[in-house]
Parts: sequence; structure tokens; C-alpha cells
Amino acid sequence: MGQIGKGLLVGFARRRDKERGVILILTLFVLLITYAMVTQLTLGTSVSWMTSRNASDRIRMELACKSAAEQIFGVLADDAAGGGLGDVSAEAESFLGDLGYGGDSGDAAGAEAEEDEEEEPVSDSLQDAWAKPMRVTMGDIQITSWVQDECGKFNLLTLVSPDSEESDQARERCRRILDFMREEFDDDLDFTQASRITGEITEWLEGVNRNEDWPAPLRHSLSEESERILMLDVEELLLIEGITPTLYYDQVREGDRIAPGLETVFTVWTSVQITPPDESTDLGTTEEEEQSLFGDAAGASESERGSFGAGEGDAAGGQGFLSTQVSATGEERLAAAQGGLDDLLEVGESVGVRLNLNTMPRAVLEGLLPTSVLPSGMVEDILRFRNEVDEEAIADEAQSEVDVEAEALERALYGETFEEPLKYFSSVEALDEIPGWDGRLDDEQKESLEALVGTQSDVFSVHLWARIPPQGWAQEQRYEEPSGPVLRMRAIVWRRSGEDGVKFILIRPWHEVGRTRWSIPDFQWDLPVYQPPRW
Repeated sequence: MGQIGKGLLVGFARRRDKERGVILILTLFVLLITYAMVTQLTLGTSVSWMTSRNASDRIRMELACKSAAEQIFGVLADDAAGGGLGDVSAEAESFLGDLGYGGDSGDAAGAEAEEDEEEEPVSDSLQDAWAKPMRVTMGDIQITSWVQDECGKFNLLTLVSPDSEESDQARERCRRILDFMREEFDDDLDFTQASRITGEITEWLEGVNRNEDWPAPLRHSLSEESERILMLDVEELLLIEGITPTLYYDQVREGDRIAPGLETVFTVWTSVQITPPDESTDLGTTEEEEQSLFGDAAGASESERGSFGAGEGDAAGGQGFLSTQVSATGEERLAAAQGGLDDLLEVGESVGVRLNLNTMPRAVLEGLLPTSVLPSGMVEDILRFRNEVDEEAIADEAQSEVDVEAEALERALYGETFEEPLKYFSSVEALDEIPGWDGRLDDEQKESLEALVGTQSDVFSVHLWARIPPQGWAQEQRYEEPSGPVLRMRAIVWRRSGEDGVKFILIRPWHEVGRTRWSIPDFQWDLPVYQPPRW
């Protein structure tokens, strides 16, 4: 009995030793399950929190962009009224005053501008306040605004002008611009490639080869001569097989150099006009439908606001050859269709497709005319003239009284690093101010140049980007951008001055874009070492 009991005890002990290993494994398994559950709950909560935060940041950035848009439109309006460089509208100054900037100097500046309005010729240049990137901070959000002149770009719609001579000249001009666009970069287009791309763009606009395989046009002409396709946005060029995003978008390269893309040299928004509805034409709609169609012009679509096409007598070749017209019947509905823009119907012609000498990109100026008409040396003289320091402007600033509040406002908007004022062309006749210019062109060459250029602008692309940069981040390179949430917005506006003041017509309403636009200097190969502005 004693031996049997000892054997049972030994066997039981051995089984207990094995069970201890199983218990350890079960314990570890329970711990792993608990850890996985806690991790899943943590990740789910973190994702939900980040989603809510991103949604909140976007709403705040949208509201910030809306406030900044009012401010930049105020600057554009002041410029049209002769406000000059650095002047800010009372409306914009009130907005900035709520943020702690500025004072009541805007009214005095505006009054002074009105007195000088008749003395100085009206022109638009990169020395105007709207052409300088401005930054406003709202809490942790930084809003940067920048306006680009569309009247300095080549209008692609001239490629399909009903005048065959005009269209042929436009196509040659387009080829030259493409050839010069990336002249000093490795991916420069040769003349053969430029001709091929010009042909593809022309085919896209003419629509002769369109079938079910081609994307449907967003807008087309109601011209009786042909069904030409009017692009709603220049980005439609990306639908063409031979145009890649690398070619279309500006490319930031090494050494703070930007290779210009098609978005810098081409436009489809200039040469616009308002055509009032024709009382003799019936849309075939009911009165209720027409009332809905011609509602508030401020939020109406392009077809509802009127006609956008070539102005009379411009280089595009005739009035309204690319216009889309919407008409109504009845005098009362005619007034409703005007949507508060009736004072603009009596205003003079738009700038048309004349290119602004002060804002034209280098490639557009180089490709504007053949070298036999406008030699490359004279193109270089024009570029260097508008990059020379304006000594007279500096002398005038030294003699004028310093407005401390206005100076503080400018520092808040543009940074403490002020650039010296540069020269610009007040009119086409101001070309004679270039040393040695007089006598270098014969009468025929002068006529060819003056038929294509001007010094005024009325169509602008307004860019806003709101971002929440990391705390303590400082820009160290010229085109460096911080990480973090960002919202980039753009609108295309037509600026018109009527009896009731300056008004803006949205050709392309506010919409989100995916890339930041930069101003490309004429001589970017000679840029000095970058010095970040102090805000």
C-alpha cells in the first residue's frame, strides 16, 4: 500500500508540473487579447478625433479665406480707382483693424488718390499692391493671398478666330511661346513639339474630331459660323493626350528655379463682355422658369450673367465671335436679367486680348512677334526696363511724410523686408523711355507691336491659401512650404468700373486647387540669396 501511494503521489506531481505550463500560456493569451482590444479602441478614438479636427480646421480655413477674399478685392478695387501702390480700402482696413492692424489712414489715402487720378495715366503693373503676396494671421491660421494678371497671358481662344488670317497668326504665336517657355531647362520644347501641341489644342477647340470617345465639352459657342468649343478652364488642356501634368503645371526645380508651365503662359478668360438679353428673342421658357434663370447675378452661372466673348475691335477679330448669349423677353425681365450690373452696360470696351507689357511672362513676350519684327535684344531691353529701380519713386517717397499707421499696416501685410520700387510702362508710348529704343523699329513694326500690347488689365486670377503651419516653423527657402493642413482656393474675376463704383464679376467662382502658384521673376537665374521676410 505504501509503494502504491508513493507512485500515485509522484504521478500527480508530474501532471501538476505540466498543467502549470498550460496556465501560463492561457494567461499570456488573455493578456494579448486585452492588449489588442485596448489598442483597437485607442486607434479608433484617435482616428475619430483626427477626422473631427480636420473637418473643424477646414471650416475655419474656409471662413478665413472668405474674410481674406474681401480684403484682396478691396485692394483690387482701390487700384481701379487710382489708389496706387500700398493703399488699402476703408473696408479692408476696417477688417484688418479688427485684427489689431492699421488705423483710419485709408480714407485720407483714398482722397489723395482721387485728386491725383486725372494727373497720372491709368496702368496696371507688378508694382501695384494687388500683385504682391499678402499674409494675414488669424489665430493659428495663416492666409496668404496673391493675384495674377490674366491679361498678361496668351488667350487660346484666338486660335479658332473666324478670321483665317487672325487664327493663323495666333497659331504661329502659340508655337513661339511654347518654344520659348522652358528655354533654359532640360525639358525645353523644340519647334516641332511646339507645333504638335499647338495643333492638338486647336483640334480640341474646333471639335471637328469629337466623337463619343472624347469628353463632352463644358461650354460651346452659339456662333452661327461654327460650333467652336470654349474651354471653361485652362486645366482642360490636361485632357489632351500630348499634354502631361509636368508640362501643364509650373515645376519648382533645384536652385530656386521655376520651369514655367502652360498655366503661366495661357488663358481663356480675357476679352469678356456683357451682352444684355435681346427683347426680341424668346427662350421658349415660362415666366417662372425665366425668373429662376435670371435670379441674383452675384451667384449666377456664366450663362445667366450674360455673354463672355471678344470685344469689338480687339485683336480677336470682331465682337462676340466667341460669346454665349442668353436672352429673355419682356422689359421687366430684361431688367431682372441684368442683375444689378446695368451700370456696367454703358462702360467702355474691355481690355480684350491685348497683353499687358508690365505683367507678361518672359515666354509670352518673346513669342509675341517674330524676331524679324521684334528682335530678341529689344525683348531683353523691355524686361530689363521693368526690373530697373525707379529712382524717381524713391525720391518721392523720401520727400513724403511718413504715415506710421500705414507703414505698420504694410509691414503686417507684406513683411518688413520692403523691395525697392521698380519701373513700369504707364502707356505703350512709354517704350520710348528705354534707352536707344527710338528709331529701332520702323512704322510697320511699331504698328504690329502696338496692336497686340497695352498697359491695362481687367481680368485677374485670385489665389488664396490658408494653412496651419507647425509651431515655430520658419521658411528658409524661396519656395518652401510647411507641412500641416492647407486649403488652396482660386477665383477668376472681371473688374469693371461703373457709375456705382468698382464691381467684380466672377467668371470662375471660388474653387479648390491642388497646387500653390508662385510669381516667376523675369531673371530668376540672377536672383540673390533668399532672405525670408520678417513679419
